[in-house]
Amino acid sequence: MATSPARFIGRHFRSRITNNMSDATSKPNLFHRYWPVLKWALFALVIAFVGRKAWLLWIEGDVGSVTIHWPWLIASGIFYLLGWLPSVFFWHRLIHQLGGTSNRSDVTRAFFAGHLGKYVPGKASVLLIRAGLLADRGCRPGVAALTSTYETLVCMGVGAAVGLTLAPIVWPRRVIESLPAVLRPTFSHPLMFGILVVVVCVILVPVIAKLLGIIARKLTKPIPDQGPLLTNPKRERGGMPQDVPNSQSGGASALADASGYIPETHPVSTSSPPLLSPPPLNENPIQIRSSFLLLWCFTFVTTWLLHGLSLGSALRSVGVQTSLLEWLTWTGDVSSASFLGFLAIFAPGGLGVREGILIELLKDHPGISQTQAVAATVLLRGVWLAAEILATVGLGVLVRFRDRTQIAR
Repeated sequence: MATSPARFIGRHFRSRITNNMSDATSKPNLFHRYWPVLKWALFALVIAFVGRKAWLLWIEGDVGSVTIHWPWLIASGIFYLLGWLPSVFFWHRLIHQLGGTSNRSDVTRAFFAGHLGKYVPGKASVLLIRAGLLADRGCRPGVAALTSTYETLVCMGVGAAVGLTLAPIVWPRRVIESLPAVLRPTFSHPLMFGILVVVVCVILVPVIAKLLGIIARKLTKPIPDQGPLLTNPKRERGGMPQDVPNSQSGGASALADASGYIPETHPVSTSSPPLLSPPPLNENPIQIRSSFLLLWCFTFVTTWLLHGLSLGSALRSVGVQTSLLEWLTWTGDVSSASFLGFLAIFAPGGLGVREGILIELLKDHPGISQTQAVAATVLLRGVWLAAEILATVGLGVLVRFRDRTQIAR
């Protein structure tokens, strides 16, 4: 019988606590011993610094220029959720190319529920939640964690490239003037600079594809499997379990298709029972063809364009008079701030880091007062969090309703 997601997550948390206590007693390590303290100290300093800066900008500015328009906040949340659809489709595709059978609704629910995990101390909580929710729905926890890590790296990597491409129109003038003299002239020609960045990124895609596979494998800690995989709740309760297809028995051709996944083949004895899981992933990093990765990289650009619209809607919600002509500027702002917040491993969800960067970028834009920059940034965090909660709850209700409907049949 498959382990429930809640039991799986609880068991893994207990395992992590036990392992940490064991490591602390058997293998003293200064870094692992003091890193939690250092991490929370850095986080507290960032929150204090950014909070003080935002408060000073707020009280020194024109508070009367901020008027809340709720329809624009709702639009901001909708654009934000739509922006994650490429990530959902990409993750779903990777899961299936590694032998999983999870359907899109289960993957979508796990994806947004995992987003809430970024506010839990420890970056691994996102992977743990997603793996737990898919553990009895056609995907091994290890596969879910590995593919989720790869999806995150690709999405954030594209965000970094988008932010760099739009840097000439996003970065404050004082930042550009502080650059080395040899780089400064390139920022005077935004179009040529953007084309150059895109061309370099395309050329480097083969190298990036290999590096991402290795990095994803290194960052993904082993997650124990908890029983056989089940893909249909109706069969779990009322009949024989539906096993995940044995992708090894069909050789490499079972997985290598137009998606671009290149599987590693592992010999399997004909006398062994059918596998209930995809091929093991411990020996080799995930391998994705460059053409497949390049196609999805361009698809992920829509994620940041939609998140740019979400930021633009948040600006309109606080009274900023702006138009779609600023769309690329919003996109550059939000992609740069999100990527740098992602790099701040000590800050849950990039909290504080992303806000500080976004405030600095917005307050230098024409037509945006410093109080509006602060209000839009704070509201954007709140709207995105509320959207993630509503999406998680709503998808959870829909999945439960679907499961009950299938059982009734």
